[in-house]
Amino acid sequence: MGLDGRLRYVRRIKFNRSRFLSLDLLKDAIYSLGMTRALPAADILITNTFWLPVFARMKPDAGKIVVNVARMPKKQIRLYLKADRLSVVSNAVKNRLLAQCPAASRIVKVIPNPIDTYVFKPPAAERSYSGKKDFLYAGRIHPEKGLLLLIRAFRRVFQAGGDVRLTIVGPASVQEGGGGAGYLAMLKQEASGLPVKFSEPVYEKSELARIYQQAHVFCYPSLADEGESFGVAPLEAMATGLPTVVSSLDCFRDFVEPGKTGFCFDHTAEDAEKQLYRQLRALAVDPDLAARIGRMAARRAEAYSTETIAEKYLQDFEEILENAKTS
Repeated sequence: MGLDGRLRYVRRIKFNRSRFLSLDLLKDAIYSLGMTRALPAADILITNTFWLPVFARMKPDAGKIVVNVARMPKKQIRLYLKADRLSVVSNAVKNRLLAQCPAASRIVKVIPNPIDTYVFKPPAAERSYSGKKDFLYAGRIHPEKGLLLLIRAFRRVFQAGGDVRLTIVGPASVQEGGGGAGYLAMLKQEASGLPVKFSEPVYEKSELARIYQQAHVFCYPSLADEGESFGVAPLEAMATGLPTVVSSLDCFRDFVEPGKTGFCFDHTAEDAEKQLYRQLRALAVDPDLAARIGRMAARRAEAYSTETIAEKYLQDFEEILENAKTS
């Protein structure tokens, strides 16, 4: 219980995920049917399971249905056309969704994911950009994250001179979403002779924020055109005042404005490595540029605070209920 007794958690866990999509969809159908029967009467039902938005229509008092679409849709959206809202986390998701199902345009709204700006905030003492420059990546150590490209671009930065270091933080094991031991070994071989450190994943928010606060430049060179739907890691880095370099994936465009709140390189170009090198190098040699981009990044990230995003959801719920009264 919480919020003066107004918040109640009821956790129902039925199945674990398998390696087979068809089996997982069957498990979700069984789970969703059971949850439909157990749903209390409500004004708003928010769900992100596959089948519950469909089955919940059979329960008149389940409430107005809000489907939270936090990943790139895989042509299942037509199943949800009778929902009252498709709440998508970025314009990239919205565009992909509408390309697959134009009829959903009347119920789609972008409400981004929040970040904890009480934890992810600039360091108490302003960063000094004189002396050693610490470059940072935090996320899954997987081929789709562009880490080979990052290490090669960093090699150029190192060879161009200056006291620089790169730290790569995240899980490499397949079980945790990484590319496996072989991929990690290949990256370490590529980084041989460079000041590159590979660190274990950090899941505690305050510790991760501390790592961000101690760095000088954050880079997230993801190549996952089909996978990235939002970009929490770069946004959390920006919230700590880190100048951030990202690839040209659509999902980053919502908060990275090139040259103002961060930098963006074209990961599909033949000279992607050179582009990334130039941007990293510019931030390494120009303290004023790095500090200015960092300040603007922190201001932009404030718009994603938990309070701000919660208010967007509450306003949208009110709109859904008001529209129901007049329809």
